[in-house]
Amino acid sequence: MSKAASYVLTGLILPLMLFLASCDACRKKNSLTAEASPSGGGSTAAAGNTRAESAGPPEAAEQAGPPLELKSYSPAARAKNQAVEFSIPSFSVTRTLGSRTAPSGKAFLVIDMVWKNIIPLTKVLRHPEKQDRTMGVGGLGVGGGKQEKENPDDYEMRPTPYVVPEVKDHAFVLVNGQDTALLSEANSAAPHALSAEQIVVPKLNAEVKGQLVYEIPERGVTSLVFRYLDTAYGSFDVPLFGKPPAPAVAIAGPMANDVLEVSAYGVQELARVGDSSAPAGQKYAVVQLGCTGKAEGSLVRVELENYASLRDPQGFSFTPAKDASAPGQFKGMVQFLPQTPQRGALVFQVPEQHGALTLVLTIPGNAPLELNLPNTATGGAASAAAAKPPAVLFTIPDGDTLDVQVHGVSVAANLGSAQPEEGKRFLMLDLSLVNKADQGIEFQTGEQLKLLNGEEEIVADASSMEQLPHPLKENSVVPAHGRGRFEVAYQVPTGAGKLVLYYRGFNREEKHPLTVK
Repeated sequence: MSKAASYVLTGLILPLMLFLASCDACRKKNSLTAEASPSGGGSTAAAGNTRAESAGPPEAAEQAGPPLELKSYSPAARAKNQAVEFSIPSFSVTRTLGSRTAPSGKAFLVIDMVWKNIIPLTKVLRHPEKQDRTMGVGGLGVGGGKQEKENPDDYEMRPTPYVVPEVKDHAFVLVNGQDTALLSEANSAAPHALSAEQIVVPKLNAEVKGQLVYEIPERGVTSLVFRYLDTAYGSFDVPLFGKPPAPAVAIAGPMANDVLEVSAYGVQELARVGDSSAPAGQKYAVVQLGCTGKAEGSLVRVELENYASLRDPQGFSFTPAKDASAPGQFKGMVQFLPQTPQRGALVFQVPEQHGALTLVLTIPGNAPLELNLPNTATGGAASAAAAKPPAVLFTIPDGDTLDVQVHGVSVAANLGSAQPEEGKRFLMLDLSLVNKADQGIEFQTGEQLKLLNGEEEIVADASSMEQLPHPLKENSVVPAHGRGRFEVAYQVPTGAGKLVLYYRGFNREEKHPLTVK
């Protein structure tokens, strides 16, 4: 062993990123995990339902005191694990930092901190390359060999540096007990900035002092906790300000798989969210959620919007309205910490009249999560009808891949502004796709669902389907063990009364006669 120092890194917190990749063989959707190695100090050698007109997070169940102000504080807070003593003598809240100004509605939290190495000295060989020339075999020849007495001069006591790699993956701030503040891009503008990439405390009793910068809300902050993750030597929390409010009472959940634990805290149905207004006959459903990372030793990073939907009793699914923007909305890649609830919202566009709603999360490679949201059925006869599950005329089973359930066949002279060709009319199929596989399935509507009029093949009319409330668009994805209800439109001859549905599936083909009136 050379004289190059060994290091103690924090126990690795591994970021787990989730995304989809297609499988050409069966057009199913797979999940992959990706890369990175967060750590946290280690060695080289992660309300019930309300219907209002504005969206915002539910009120805290308990206020701990006056909110944080733009000034300096001296909490004299400290903690330690098996490798480091940590203290925060002071912190400040400011709108500006050097030449940097905090984003609108935000403030910079500048934390002064001290890291002290408490790892005992380690006994090591001075010249390991000169020892044990038998390459580990020792004196195991005839007679067992001779045991040499240990020479104290061959050893020395060396320090072990403590290293925090990828600081952003180990050091966080919890705001009001429910929001996670990450290291700010303005960190380098602090007067005594610590590195955002790595903190090294070189030897026993050595201290490293400096500042880390976070972005927090400018107003309404009633509690702050510094949270440090180190799975090898011990994680710790350092209270900075106030007292976190008592946890809110969930209206649904918690439900958990190997990646996330999810609870719902409230649902608001709104005509307007931010600058977005819902179309006529529609509303925005804002679902308030709490999510906690469950992957042991990992940070979970996932674009939650890509895997969430609302489902009504008739089987229709409503995906997140990504163009709408509500306070605290989970948008883009979101990071969830182990054992740390993160509050946020998802926004969906739903009909004004509907039955009770179910939140469905289908993260690839993990068990789906379904939360029945109480008191979400709207009033009136229309919603009562919408609460009834649809009848099934017939089912086409496709092995262990999926079932195609056909609920109804109807015809129309036009679909909204869409007009058929001369001598034709529109035929609509109302159907559900039930995924029985462990992966999402990408459905090729044009190839897999055709109508036969004698020898003529009729494919779905993609342009007119845009007029349907729930079109089965080309390459729509049905999540693992999920289901989706859709409509498919065709242009058929006006006089055609005997048509055949031709299903070309993953494991079978089937032709089923349709009755057209």
